[in-house]
Amino acid sequence: MISMWALVSAGDVEAYAGTLVLPRYLAHLRLAALCFAAQAANCDGREPLVLTYVGEGRREEFSLAPE
Repeated sequence: MISMWALVSAGDVEAYAGTLVLPRYLAHLRLAALCFAAQAANCDGREPLVLTYVGEGRREEFSLAPE
């Protein structure tokens, strides 16, 4: 079995999320600050990363699959 590890900062994820083409319903929202502590435990590497987008009177969560 081969295991690979990488050190990824919240800033790296936020920069990557800024390059994504988002669904139209998220177009007017902005990405909230990412906090790894608030994410689900990812022991097997298959849990999606949940990005939160916020706007006036609205909060949407967008799952980013581990690819």
